[in-house]
Amino acid sequence: MGQLQSRKETASDYDDTTSRSYEYQPEDWPWVWAVRDPDVLGWRTGLSKEDIFERQNLQHNLPVHIYGKVYLGSACSVQDLSKLKKLGIRRVLNMAGPMALKKSTILAYKNEGFDYKRINALDEDFYPLLANDWKEAHDYIHDPDQEGNVVVHCVAGLNRSVLVVAVDYMLTNQKPVLETVRHIRWQRGDDALQNEYFQEQLVAMARQSDLLGKAPGTQGSILENAEVKPEDSFPPRSRRMI
Repeated sequence: MGQLQSRKETASDYDDTTSRSYEYQPEDWPWVWAVRDPDVLGWRTGLSKEDIFERQNLQHNLPVHIYGKVYLGSACSVQDLSKLKKLGIRRVLNMAGPMALKKSTILAYKNEGFDYKRINALDEDFYPLLANDWKEAHDYIHDPDQEGNVVVHCVAGLNRSVLVVAVDYMLTNQKPVLETVRHIRWQRGDDALQNEYFQEQLVAMARQSDLLGKAPGTQGSILENAEVKPEDSFPPRSRRMI
């Protein structure tokens, strides 16, 4: 009998995500720390004040491009149908449930030929977004029968939608988790992915997918010279509704 061979998970490997658990493990802490401390993966290093100001303007000019056909937006930004058309966006994935968009906006999508999907995810501490909603979001983003670019949004475009596009970017491009977060925050800003439980789910997904990369503070890491702070130096999680 041949040996079973392990392999990396990719964005197409989620036929039964509801049975999976993306829970924090103590060994995840160095990567969680790097994501949690906003200064560690900061994008401002080496930039002039003028460059920083220009970058911040781009980060707030939603929707922002993540990779390929995938964009990240807020509820407000996806109401500008003319801008969506200019970006080649024909599909809208709402991760924030029924209160995020007006009925008139959803009707306008229908009238203008946009495809629209809603997922009722919550931006709360201890909400298992990846276990509950990742497969459905992934299947919509990568639907082979749909044409055009897709924008993923929640309310502010900072947590629910960011977790989805971060996981999608990481798995599709096989990028280590810290490089993924650095890229997302370069595009969207330092406030992206501040829900601490979502941070832990992203790192857990990376661990299960062999995409952690070298640990901060170790040779070969993109944070080779970092000094990882102990977990108890951070305050308890705060509930966020963004």
